[in-house]
Amino acid sequence: MKPIRLIFLSFITVAGLFCIITVAALLMLRETVLVIRVDGPAPPDAQMERIAWILGERITAFGDAAGLRSGKVERRGPEFVVTLRGYDDLSAFGEVLLKKGLIELYLAADDQAESIAKTGAVPEGLRSCVIVHEYLRLGSEETEKKEESIILPLQPEMAVSRLKSVRFDRSGMARRPVITMEFDPAAAARFAQVTRANVGRRLALMIDGEVFTAPTIEAEIPGGSVQIQNIVNARQARRLYELLRIGALTTPLKLASTQAE
Repeated sequence: MKPIRLIFLSFITVAGLFCIITVAALLMLRETVLVIRVDGPAPPDAQMERIAWILGERITAFGDAAGLRSGKVERRGPEFVVTLRGYDDLSAFGEVLLKKGLIELYLAADDQAESIAKTGAVPEGLRSCVIVHEYLRLGSEETEKKEESIILPLQPEMAVSRLKSVRFDRSGMARRPVITMEFDPAAAARFAQVTRANVGRRLALMIDGEVFTAPTIEAEIPGGSVQIQNIVNARQARRLYELLRIGALTTPLKLASTQAE
């Protein structure tokens, strides 16, 4: 019976040490409280609930990358109290929560690229942006990055705050990420019009000033269902998927106060 007793005592010792380590780790967590307020008149109740949902989904989707261990959103009248817990001060995460997240589509002005490269001057109404392409190295799962300058107009061809549906899949032997997004009927009709009139041109997808992809329009795309297949990096593809899935804040917000302990 002695061996059994020793094993039992060892198990208790290990379990006790695990509990002590867990409690110590939890005590080391720092709490950051952000009070976020609507920047203007309070919108209808349903819209306030939508804002709370977006904030909560952004915490879940992007918190890990910021070192977040846990977080919650509480609505208190016209304000949202966001409690974040991690080992570091998470005040900077407020920038992620306050981003608009609007989905914008721009027609690239590739016909201006050569002239701009020679003169260094961007014509009025246009701007130079950067799109980062990632490629798999041959015989490796590692990727390499290549930056490309892309000339876009200041105004988008169309913008949407929320998609009808978004799906993340993988396809082929390499299990490459595929994002399928579907517009609502009104946006689908506009998208069909844009693609029909601009076959052969590139259409850039931008969110919060970041260009994610700019594929060439090969034909009119009716029905409002679009697939994005050329983002090799799975982490980047997952981030784009979450941004598309969560959608945009249609009501401007501001950070009223921050308290880090």
